[in-house]
Amino acid sequence: EILDRSAQDPVHVHESVRKLRLSAAHLLSIINDILDLSRIESGKVSIKEEPFCLSELIDNVSGIIRTQADAKHHTFDIHIHDLWNDHLCGDWTRLNQVLINILNNAVKYTRPFGQINFEIMESPSQREGYVSLCFQVRDNGIGMSKEFQKQLFQPFSREDNSMTNVTQGTGLGLSIVKNILELHDAAYGVWSEEGKGSIFWFELSLATES
Repeated sequence: EILDRSAQDPVHVHESVRKLRLSAAHLLSIINDILDLSRIESGKVSIKEEPFCLSELIDNVSGIIRTQADAKHHTFDIHIHDLWNDHLCGDWTRLNQVLINILNNAVKYTRPFGQINFEIMESPSQREGYVSLCFQVRDNGIGMSKEFQKQLFQPFSREDNSMTNVTQGTGLGLSIVKNILELHDAAYGVWSEEGKGSIFWFELSLATES
């Protein structure tokens, strides 16, 4: 309708097309999240065991998030501890999805000029031929109430406050994260306090590439 009314005005047409692209991308992300969650909950998703390079995974995730963080003037730091095994076996796509979801939330719910820390640590696993990897995302964003944390990983859960009300989101991302991590038999958790920020972490075992 807006395009039709301003068809003879190139400036308005350009701005309308830009808004259409943004809206279409947001709608597509909602559809993809709903379909993804539906597939996971119906048991139609399995975890792949394929060779991948951990450093490439970290570079891919950090590259995507750094662009978003820079747009909000965040300080985005990556800390890597004792990573001895770069070539592992696992589901690169699903791990990438988990990390981007968690880090994307940190960016969205941290006010401009905030701080986001991404930490990765390797430790020996109790399973022979495996390593244990711990990922942690810390921010000094708006945080969450204790009451909301009880339903944090439920589908469509979003806390009602002034910042979340103006931030795009469906409340599906962390539900998808939870399901993927449970398919990995991973441990995971969250600490958060209103006005002080949040810490999301998860730990899982991955096979070393033989």
